[in-house]
Amino acid sequence: MRSPNSKKTLITPDSAFDKWLRGDENALTAQQKHGYQLFKENKCATCHGGIILGGRSFEPIGIKARL
Repeated sequence: MRSPNSKKTLITPDSAFDKWLRGDENALTAQQKHGYQLFKENKCATCHGGIILGGRSFEPIGIKARL
């Protein structure tokens, strides 16, 4: 059974990233901005896009855990 508040906790209309996308240049650190640049350069948005960045899907990409 799902908690009545579970859906609210998944929505982030005011996260630091959301603020940055709306133009607040100070919402993200330089490291976070660099991470987003890498995300775009490495074509991660091909699968992880939209308002939830692909959070509802799982795609096996062939990476194996090291034992």
